[in-house]
Formats: sequence, C-alpha cells, structure tokens
Amino acid sequence: TSVSITGTHELRFFIKHVGNSHTYMNDMPEMVRINSSEKLEVTMLARPAITFHDHLESMELQFALKQGYDFVIFQQAAHEPCPSKEATLHDAKALIELARSCGVMPYIMIPWSQRNYDDDFKTTKDIYHQVMMDNLVDGIPVGYVINRLSHQNPELELFQSDNQHLTSLGSYLESITILNTIFFETKFPGKLIYPNQSSFEEHQLDERLIDFLTKEVVHTVERFKSNYCVCGKREILDD
Repeated sequence: TSVSITGTHELRFFIKHVGNSHTYMNDMPEMVRINSSEKLEVTMLARPAITFHDHLESMELQFALKQGYDFVIFQQAAHEPCPSKEATLHDAKALIELARSCGVMPYIMIPWSQRNYDDDFKTTKDIYHQVMMDNLVDGIPVGYVINRLSHQNPELELFQSDNQHLTSLGSYLESITILNTIFFETKFPGKLIYPNQSSFEEHQLDERLIDFLTKEVVHTVERFKSNYCVCGKREILDD
C-alpha cells in the first residue's frame, strides 16, 4: 500500500503475478488492473512452461517479493507436461513460506483443465485443496469458473485452438475471478484486451454479457469460499 506525496491518503495495492504462459496470455494481469475499482499496480514474472520449482530456483522471484507487494498470485504449470502432485505440494509450500517471509500475502491459482479433459479437474481440485489446507492459504477458483462456463455455455469460446490457453474472454473471466476473490468486487466495466500482431487492443463487452459473466463468477466464488476458504474475509488496513 502507499500514501501519496501530498500527504493525502491514497490506498493503492501492489499485486505480483507469478506463473507461466497462462499468466501472461492476453496480458491478463493488465485486465485485472483495468477492470478493478481499486487503485492497483500489477506486474508479473512469467515465462512459457515455467513451474513452481523453476520460480523457486530463480533469484529474480526472491528479489521481486522484497519490493513492497501486498499480494502475490502463484500459478503452476497445469497441462501436459506438468509437475507431479508431490512436486506441486512441496514447491507450493516453499513459495508460500517465501512470500510470507517477505511480508506478502500469497494466493494460489486453481487452474482449469484442458478442454474436454473433465476427469483431470477432479485431480486438480484435490491437489490444490490440499495446498490450501496444508498451508492455510486461500485459492482463486478460476478453474471452477472456466470449466463450468465452457460446458454450460460453449458458445462463449473460452479456449484457444490448442484447448489449453484461454481466449481474451477467458482471460477476462480469470481477471474478474481474481478481483472478486481478493477484493470482493462485484461491478466490472467489461474491458477486454486482444492481441493484435505486436501490440494489444482494448475492447468493450456488451452490458448484458458483463452482467451474466459477473453473476456466474460471483456465484462460483461464493460457493467455493463457503466450502474451502481458509483465511476468511480480511480487513486490509493502510499503514
């Protein structure tokens, strides 16, 4: 958090996204920022196919977490080839401990399964629920949102042609799930970012679609928290 140089109180939150291609696809962290009613600063540390273990071995992460972030969101490599359950449990514990030692509140992203690989999601849920319980850390249920909507509303086209990475609309859902989980936000402007050759373009969603997606996300997060929330609602106080 920060205070403005004029001495007035300005509550600003700093979020670090730590992950892989699923993190940076469609500039998802920026979608978090532009769809929030909070004053956010977002950065990411992400490269293709990088795992929790790879991040742990990087001095870059250890340095980054000491730069005054309020929250860090860890996103594991989740599709083939992906780390074993044992590796994920071990490395998630180490990342969470590292974040807390730096005074940063950690969250674990619960990933989605590949399109049409429904059986994989049960295994995914079991792994990440254990991470949450073992480390008393809250999860962000993006996988629940994506899997549910991709089945109930396939016309939304949430997956790219590789059946693993999300479209811009899928990344939008990821971003508002993060915002609802951490900040309890329920009103979103519906701003999407689309890749356009070497740059990105911003697009505006239709109001009816914004309302529909928001209701789905809020409902899913509420159900998830009622069953699995470890830490509960927090009062975030400015220094």
